[in-house]
Order: sequence, then structure tokens, then C-alpha cells
Amino acid sequence: MNAALARFIEEPIIIGLYRLLPGLLLEPVVERDPSGVYLNLPVPPGADYAFKLWLQPEWQIHAELITVDQRKPAFWYVPFEDAAFKSSSERDEALLATLKMIVPHETRIVQNVGFLFHSFRCEYEMNDAWSTVYSNGYFRLGNFRIPSIAGRRHIYHSPPITTSFG
Repeated sequence: MNAALARFIEEPIIIGLYRLLPGLLLEPVVERDPSGVYLNLPVPPGADYAFKLWLQPEWQIHAELITVDQRKPAFWYVPFEDAAFKSSSERDEALLATLKMIVPHETRIVQNVGFLFHSFRCEYEMNDAWSTVYSNGYFRLGNFRIPSIAGRRHIYHSPPITTSFG
């Protein structure tokens, strides 16, 4: 059992992560400013973005564009807030189910610029069809730093994560 990881998440999640990412050493990253704890998932060659599994201050799967800019723009994420689930085991199952959509499949994030909102939809490909993982949006008049795109729609891609390591 990974003792560093066990400080932040329960054993069923750790076991599920190691089943999805066998042979990978998962080390939590602890940040002080702003405070938080996350796991960097492997980045496949050719990916436009990288996934992080945030453990604190709240559970989220978050994608970040791979960029040289240190100020990360607002992008796609899916929250796993305790209030949305009847129990912590239900939340754990939802988190693992979402990771099972993302880790072994090609994914894409579709950015749309609408009249009132910037929206981001993560999809995964399975059996030659795209299915939605989760969508989120940001109010256009809000103070959010959003990636600039040409036109009203842009699609970002990532190969499967499981093929990026041995």
C-alpha cells in the first residue's frame, strides 16, 4: 500500500488506480499556495492536455492544457462533491467509473463559445463512437481566464493514458 497516498484517499480508490495504471508509482503533490493535493496522471505523447486527480480541497478530475504559460486558463473539470452523493463509497465508485472512461480511451475536450458561456465537454471514444464524460461552463462576463480560440469551437485531443508508460 502506498503510505503517502493512503494519507489522502481510501484503499478502494488506491486499488482502483493501480488497476487502471499498473506499474505506475502514484505520488501525491502537495501545494502550499494555493493549498491542495493532487495526482498527476501520465501524459501520453501528442496530448493537448493533462489530467490531474485533485484530492484536496475537494475531489475533482481536472484537465490542464499543456502550455508554456504558467498562468493556467480555466478548462475542463468534473467535481465529486460529497453533497452530490449519498455516501463516500458512492462517490468513490463514481470517481473510479469516470477514470475508467478517461484512462484507457482516447479523449477529446470540445470548447464552445456561446452567447453567455464558454463550455467544455470531455468525451471518450469507445467502439468508434464518442460519449460524454462531463460538461462544464464559465460565464463569459465572469473574471475567468479562458483559452483563446479561433472561431466558436475548438477540439483538443489526448491519446489513451494507459499507452503512455510501460
